[in-house]
Amino acid sequence: AGDLETAIKMFKKLEEHNLEPTLYSYGTLIKAYTEFDRVDDAFRVYEAMKARSMWPNLPVYNSLIVACLKVGDYKRAWGVFEHLRYTIAKPDEISFSLMIHACAKNGEVEKAMNLFDEMISNKLALSDVTFNSLIHACAVRPDYFDEGFRLLQLMEAHGFQPDFYTYNTLIYACARKKNLGLARDIFRDMLEKSMDPKKKGLLKIDPVTITNMMWAYSGYLYNVKTCSWKLAKKYESLAMDVLQSLKAQKQNNEQGTTSRILTNTEHKFDVNAGILKLIEAQERAAKATSELLETKTKTVPKETRDKMHMDLIDMLMPKEVPTAHNGVGSEASRIMRYYLDVLGGSVSKQLLNAYLSAMIGNGRFEEAWRVFLGDFEKYGIPKDGWTFQRMIRLCARTRDVPSAWRIWDEYKAWRAEVEQKLGTPGHEKLKRSQTMVY
Repeated sequence: AGDLETAIKMFKKLEEHNLEPTLYSYGTLIKAYTEFDRVDDAFRVYEAMKARSMWPNLPVYNSLIVACLKVGDYKRAWGVFEHLRYTIAKPDEISFSLMIHACAKNGEVEKAMNLFDEMISNKLALSDVTFNSLIHACAVRPDYFDEGFRLLQLMEAHGFQPDFYTYNTLIYACARKKNLGLARDIFRDMLEKSMDPKKKGLLKIDPVTITNMMWAYSGYLYNVKTCSWKLAKKYESLAMDVLQSLKAQKQNNEQGTTSRILTNTEHKFDVNAGILKLIEAQERAAKATSELLETKTKTVPKETRDKMHMDLIDMLMPKEVPTAHNGVGSEASRIMRYYLDVLGGSVSKQLLNAYLSAMIGNGRFEEAWRVFLGDFEKYGIPKDGWTFQRMIRLCARTRDVPSAWRIWDEYKAWRAEVEQKLGTPGHEKLKRSQTMVY
């Protein structure tokens, strides 16, 4: 707020001393209003400029466009851009890039591509921001999936290196297209390049990366079907078993590791050769993870550590794309643990919800309960309506009616808090029952 107050004071001083504000003075004040989302004030200054026959320059118009986009007023932003394009002067590359970004936010791919073609015909300089916005626009539309990768090639041909935003967007596009194989290839490429010191900062694995990968795992195969009544008997106590396991783990100060796949509660289910193979792979990955983590406290050549790192990646994510729910769910779990244990990544609500969806969709119900009952609390992440919806679906698939009622009860308590904050009448009727608790 200090910068805005300073700008306003300086502008008033000019008027008090009967000094004519310059174009730079007006531009500075408009930019200050823009930074604090005071769009109407920014436009009032713009009108004052015109009243004094001082015509705004391109930076002023770009500031006005930014102000509109920040508050989601796309109609007004287009009005400024069209006025600039047809009345004042030719928009520059910044103006075009801003409007391409606006198109991407609204899924208007055709409009974005037309602006891109206009940039090229006007011989304006292209930037990595322009390409990233275009790729994002294509990512939200499955029918433009191939066009997104064509733009990636064009981006590299113009000498721009894809950054983590580019990769995250492409993985998101793969998730929407249910193309797990390509998502895995992009993720592996991202991991390999992130080890290059020259690309430090340009490429990094962040919560968005893993969130998009979890969505790719979640939507790759059809969701597992509702279990039989016979199998449902075995799931009756799963939620309580997981809760007891988490309490014991907390009392013993145990940490979750990459090998978290087969616990006591899972022993009551049939373990076939395929499951045993996954368990062995998980144990090998856990050992490799421990060895890699130990190198952080030792003097190990970078080449050796990088090789250990890639060997671990091969264990976590074999080159063959998994084709069954067990394999897909197991790989998703391994990648999640790798992100948390090796990379020490941060956790967001979107990440936990995506991971929850991947576990439920691939029949890894115990891990889903661990996330719901343990990880949200562990990382201080509040649950939302989507979280409760997915867990009720889990209960429907396992025919676990008691747990479904407990989740419904918790959902009512959450909804009551939301309604109370909004001041909605009748929120007190949604109070949580004291009998339906874990």
